[in-house]
Amino acid sequence: MTVRFQLLGAVEAYLDERPLDTGHARQRAVLAALLVDAGRPVAADQLIDRVWADRPPHRARNALSAYVSRLRGLLTEADGVRITRGPAGYLLAADPLTVDLHLFRHLVSRARAAARPADAAALLDQALALWRGEP
Repeated sequence: MTVRFQLLGAVEAYLDERPLDTGHARQRAVLAALLVDAGRPVAADQLIDRVWADRPPHRARNALSAYVSRLRGLLTEADGVRITRGPAGYLLAADPLTVDLHLFRHLVSRARAAARPADAAALLDQALALWRGEP
């Protein structure tokens, strides 16, 4: 089953174009924090800082672990998507182009390298179309 993640607007996930319930705001923040670095490990302390900034709860590591566990369950049917934990931290393994943020960067990079202005403009239009709502 194919998965698609959206960060350029509300944090959303789709499995075969069916919306997934990504949970409440903090759980969606954990998902977003992992997706920003899709394919790269993120230390637990860095995730805690991204999700709670300067106001982490007393048991932030326990809360983080619970959110990651729920996200793992949510993504079990998604082909090629796994959340693992290793010595360097949590890693969300997924094709970066399934994440609109990374697809945006990819399209902009291709537009910059395009030889023809019309091709560059078309790629930039595709990139801008990924944004939803107010930035």
